[in-house]
Amino acid sequence: LKVNPISFQEKGHIKILAMHRIIIASLVYLVACSSGDCESGEGDASPLLQTKATKAQSGTIKTMSAGKYQHKLTRKVVQRDSWKLNEQVKLLQQDHPYHYRWSRTNKYMADFIFYNSASDYTMEITVGGIELDVQVDTGSQIFAVLGYPREVNGTGCSPYYDGPCNVEGAVGDTYASHNGWQGELCASWSDNIEFAGLRGTAPFARITASEKFFSSKSCSDEQGIAGTGLPVGSDQPATAKLSESPVLWTILAQQGVPGVIGMQFCKFGAGALTFGGSDSAHYSGALQEVKIYPNPYGFWAVELEQVTIGGQTFSGSDLDGTLEVQTIIDSGNDAGISLVPALYQAFVSATEQLYDEIIDKGTACLTIDDLAAGLPTVSFQFEGPEGGVSLSLSSVDFLQRQDWQEIIEKFGGCMNLEQLQVKSGAALSALLIKLKAIRVASLGSNNNLGQAFLEKYYTVFNKDSSSVQFAPVVGCPPTPV
Repeated sequence: LKVNPISFQEKGHIKILAMHRIIIASLVYLVACSSGDCESGEGDASPLLQTKATKAQSGTIKTMSAGKYQHKLTRKVVQRDSWKLNEQVKLLQQDHPYHYRWSRTNKYMADFIFYNSASDYTMEITVGGIELDVQVDTGSQIFAVLGYPREVNGTGCSPYYDGPCNVEGAVGDTYASHNGWQGELCASWSDNIEFAGLRGTAPFARITASEKFFSSKSCSDEQGIAGTGLPVGSDQPATAKLSESPVLWTILAQQGVPGVIGMQFCKFGAGALTFGGSDSAHYSGALQEVKIYPNPYGFWAVELEQVTIGGQTFSGSDLDGTLEVQTIIDSGNDAGISLVPALYQAFVSATEQLYDEIIDKGTACLTIDDLAAGLPTVSFQFEGPEGGVSLSLSSVDFLQRQDWQEIIEKFGGCMNLEQLQVKSGAALSALLIKLKAIRVASLGSNNNLGQAFLEKYYTVFNKDSSSVQFAPVVGCPPTPV
């Protein structure tokens, strides 16, 4: 999860987002774009530049009709940590001694390794002639690339940025769940940045040291981050050069392309970025506009009028956290969505009740469908320029289905509650949350609608008009059986 990019000295501007990476154990693949003719719909801005996910491409750029371009967007599965499931159950027993009991003699799951991974949506950007995969993050502004070979199993990974850097100062970034990084501001030179066939000039940060954020178990992970938040100032000169000119918006402006980015995130694939407008092939129905609120953090901040969870409706102060920014749209939030305490507790309570009902029916061995049935629907009503805009997430949006398929297979077809000694909905809900199998996290600062939300709704970020638009996403691969 990425936060508002600022130097370590600017403690007051750090977006505190304390959450872990979400579990994703499946292989990902890219969405193919048919014959290079991904046309935009009526009303789409022009010129239109598209970054497309395509299984056939190897990162090459296709020139399309009407000044359109194709490039690839990928979804990275980043393995962060691993543990034995029985160890987590023992920890859970400490947290919930009256609801959950674990028998030390139960050896069934002793050797089942559970992986805590993250999903990062990335695009290719060339910096000084070096092509790098960087994460697209609407929750930050800084453009930073890895400046040293990340080591995996004793082997140095490539690529990384080892090109020139005319150092202009020190910069750094803080990420609550993955610590952060430190680096140097590299001055720009003519046409030093390229993506989707566009070349432009922009400064960047070269990361020289990091803690957790760029540490993983695979050399194929991303090599940087492209903040796509709104420009924001800083009292640190080096940081200001980056945060005041986020790289994607800067290059679009230099090339005369409208400051609009349409995002299609696919939960079981990759998706597409559309530069300069939206692509009607990626959404159904009409785009609904939601008002953006100016804020000192450069967030894509929106206002919720009310939230309904499992039939219970919340409004007013129940929607607020400790930050003056109530709700943000953050493509870097791989925890799915994050809710302020009142809403998060309502979600947990609704989940416990639904799982109690399933257990009371005598269901002793849970399938994936049973697990999904225990997750409530959450409805969000946003403030729009012409009235409220209602959007919702359901059980299938919250459940990490592919990871739980692995667990179900380990159990021989279903999750045996007797073997786990789970006797209540509270115990089952607590276990799933402990293992990060439910894509909802608690957050004190504000509501953060991340990848689970963007995978449900095609989202258009319009910097020029300070607005964001939503419509149901289409064109993604189907849910695996």
